Parts: sequence; C-alpha cells; structure tokens
Amino acid sequence: MHSVPKAGRNDPNAEPLGLSEIESSLTEAVRLNLQGKFRADLTSAREVIEDSNAESPIPNLLRDFFEGRSSDFVAMSSQLAEALRQAQTGVNSGGLLLVAEGKADERKIVIIVKLERENGMRAHGEVVAGKKTFKVEYLNDILFPGKSRIYKIGIFWEPKSSDEEIQGIIADKQVASGKLSKFFLSDFLGFRFTEDAEEVTSRFFSETMSWINREDFSSGIKARYTVALMAELNNRERTIFAKKFATANFEPAHQDSYISAMAEAKVHVSMFEKDLTLISTKIAKVQFVFENGAIVIAPHEALESGAVLVTQEGEGMSTISVTDELKTVSSQTAGSRKQAGRQLDSSGEVSS
Repeated sequence: MHSVPKAGRNDPNAEPLGLSEIESSLTEAVRLNLQGKFRADLTSAREVIEDSNAESPIPNLLRDFFEGRSSDFVAMSSQLAEALRQAQTGVNSGGLLLVAEGKADERKIVIIVKLERENGMRAHGEVVAGKKTFKVEYLNDILFPGKSRIYKIGIFWEPKSSDEEIQGIIADKQVASGKLSKFFLSDFLGFRFTEDAEEVTSRFFSETMSWINREDFSSGIKARYTVALMAELNNRERTIFAKKFATANFEPAHQDSYISAMAEAKVHVSMFEKDLTLISTKIAKVQFVFENGAIVIAPHEALESGAVLVTQEGEGMSTISVTDELKTVSSQTAGSRKQAGRQLDSSGEVSS
C-alpha cells in the first residue's frame, strides 16, 4: 500500500508520496475480508482492454511484470503510485493505493485499488480506578468501514501470449450509476471499455427478445416479459443489471434459463451502461403477429398500464383487448397486408 496525497500535476509544493518498501503482511482474517469486499463490488465491473492511444505507463508496467522483465513487485507497485500522482489534476482526491498480486485460473493477476481514508470512533471497555467504563477513541485512518463501497478497483489478467493485449475488469464506486470516471479508466490506468455501451445495450435487447420468443411460454408470459424489457430500456436508469432485471421480472423457474442464454450469447449479466442509440426506434412499440395474419402494434406504456391486455385462452389461442377511447379507423394498403403471417425477429424487425 502507498499513500498518494491530493496534489496538482507537477506541483512543486505537493506533499510527497508515502511509498512502502516491503509488502504488507496479510492475516487470514484480513485476506478473507478483502476478498469478500472485492467480490461484492466487482459484480458491477465492466470489461476493459488496454488503450494503445493512452499516454499512461500502466499497461507497459503490468506487461513487464507479467512477462517477468520486472520481478520486483514492490518496485512495480511504487511505479503505479507515481503514475497516479502524475495523473492527478488537483481536483482528484488523495488517498491510498492498494496493489496486490494473485492468481485466477492459473494466470497471474494484479489488483489495483484506490482507497480513501475515512474517520470514525471506536469504543472499548476498560477499568478506571476500579470501576468499569468505556473509552472512546477517534480514528482518522479507517479503511473499508462496515459496508462502505467508496473506492475504485481494477483486476488485470496476465495475457495468454506476448502479442495479446492486457484485459481486465474495473468498477468505480465513487461515480453514480455504475459509470467509470475518465480519470481512473483512461488518464491513470490507460484502458478503455472492451465494447461500446450502445453495442452492449443492443445485444441485451436482441438476445432477450430471442429468448422470450423461442421459449415455450404462454402468450401472457411472453407479453409480460416483453413489457418488462421495454420498461427496463425506457426507464431513466443509466445502467442495466441483467441478472437483477431477470430476478425482478421473470418467474423463478425461468431465471436460470435466461442467465444461461445471456452468457452463451456473451451478453453481460453484470451491470453495464445503457445507451439506446442503436435501438431507439425498436423499443417505442411492441408488435404482436397472429397466425391468421392479424397484427397488433401497441406502445409499451399501454401494455404496462393495462390499457392493452394479452390473455391466454387455452390450446395456444390468445386474446388481445384494448380499453381506451377510439380515435380513428382506417384501411391498410395491399403492401401493408403483405406483412401478414410474418414474425418479429430478435432485432425487433419483421421477418419471414
């Protein structure tokens, strides 16, 4: 662990770094506590890959360590702390940099965590002049207090070959809605997201629609799950957590099937940033296609409110009822009738 006080870039009067000269010893209790903290916070992590256009020295420092050109772990971690100091602008808070090495699936990993010291009080019993009392102490160097999650964490894997880019996962608990600060992701670490948010969101939509349509669900369940998907995409939340979405909206018996399908399709089941750029026109309305050629198109809000209701009538038959004020009635062109008998594909488009 290294102390990296708050400082402006190249500030000659900046408080010096507090660099460790040896590794910190870990008791089993501390090790287990750290592992529990990291696992909990990494559920919202996003996949990243080194950015060849970034100016940060971190990717090269990690590569040298993974490939054995820099075998001194403490020296490497000190260089990471110095890189953090150089990336600071005077706005970024100071704190501690925790660097750890380990293994995952027989590959080396490096864990980088930016911490902030917290304060608090501790009370413990003692005896004064033969009488019991409690002594209260003020502490200003608490780490990981209780259930607090106010730090940034990244885990990076040893590449499988020398020409492979370094990849990892990063979570930022100090930025709302699961986003990552540019300072931590790019300026300091020199990484970028593996996929753009609009591509991840589009795949989540299309693969969820595919799963709903191919499973042997009743029409009522298909409609309910589709409405839930549309509501998830159209709400004001800036992120999507696929596993949480399934737990909140799908029957317990269907959740494992959905999570497995998403994993097979390489859709994130952890949190990712929502971007509707590629699907904005596809999620405004829901289309139902019947065997007899009838097509019903309804805005998802009407389904969500119950103004449009889908019910199962038995033997594969379904009824769609609309309760609202009728505004207009119009005929359809022959070209429109050619759509009869077609179905929605996973992208939300009509296909044969």
